Amino acid sequence: MKSLFSTTILGLCFLTLSCKRQHEPQNFPIPQANAADLGVASPSGVTPSVESMVLEKGQVIAAQAFGVLSSQLGKAVAQAGLTNAITFCSVHGVAIASSVGVTNQVELRRVTQQPRSPQNRADTNELALIQRFQAQLAGGASPKPIVTTNRGGHFTYYAPIVLQLPLCLSCHGQPGADINADVMDLLKQNYPQDEATGFRMGQLRGLWRLDFKRSDFEK
Repeated sequence: MKSLFSTTILGLCFLTLSCKRQHEPQNFPIPQANAADLGVASPSGVTPSVESMVLEKGQVIAAQAFGVLSSQLGKAVAQAGLTNAITFCSVHGVAIASSVGVTNQVELRRVTQQPRSPQNRADTNELALIQRFQAQLAGGASPKPIVTTNRGGHFTYYAPIVLQLPLCLSCHGQPGADINADVMDLLKQNYPQDEATGFRMGQLRGLWRLDFKRSDFEK
């Protein structure tokens, strides 16, 4: 399979990037992985070739979402700083990601164990996957995308989002240490139920989730 990009950085930390060109997805090439690479069983009834196709398409679409979000958020930061990006993300972030999914005829969202917006909260199966990825990180391994069949009639692609950019901590780090008071105040205004602070570099921020129709791959 082709080398594409690092899915561990695709979430823009769920908020900001300082420069689109610097952080384009193709700047982070890593091999894709299938279930065998991860030491787990392939999804029930799924051939390795189909699994590989789902992984490849998932990474391509996630890269598109990353590109659109990074472009728009980069402009917001350039226009009025980090606080402008927070306001922009609270109003447009979910819609932008959803539009990429609609364009590609796939359901696309970001999920996390510590959501900034309640609609991004991971479900029980996703929390179990997050815990597995966290254990891999704790053991020094780099978690890679995986395909599941937990949703009837669909393949679900998950890619881990690991905090690897120092700028991420400006909105997701330690309040009072990494996050300035004005940014913290704006986060509280825009996200009254915010749980997405207290992170450190190298920790898992959450997952990209893409739901594909099985019929698109199994003819």
